[in-house]
Amino acid sequence: MTYRRALLTLLLPFVLVLGGCGMFNSDDAANAAVDAFLGKLSAADYAGAAALVCAPSRSRTTADSLKAEFDRYPRPWTFAIDASSYGGDSGTANVTITPDGAAAQQYSVGLIDENGWEVCDITPGWL
Repeated sequence: MTYRRALLTLLLPFVLVLGGCGMFNSDDAANAAVDAFLGKLSAADYAGAAALVCAPSRSRTTADSLKAEFDRYPRPWTFAIDASSYGGDSGTANVTITPDGAAAQQYSVGLIDENGWEVCDITPGWL
């Protein structure tokens, strides 16, 4: 058995156990949910963005409410996650949306993880 194969045999069980416990990529999965949501907003796909909202918030975060908030910003946008904090099954990401030819806008995005990360709210300003 080669040295590499022996090392892989020893380390693989630990990697699988830690990966199964959510030790890897939890932040990546939450950030991906934020990216998908902001991508829909950036494309003015308000129905698509609303479909990504968690069930408890769907009555107040609708396509119409998203349009009312975000349709005023000229397109195209760029957006970035500036900071994030995730723990257990909830978290927050502070994001900046920079509309074409307009000042950057800061928002806070709240998320929950119930069988996958979902956006629950987006509010102006950073928390």
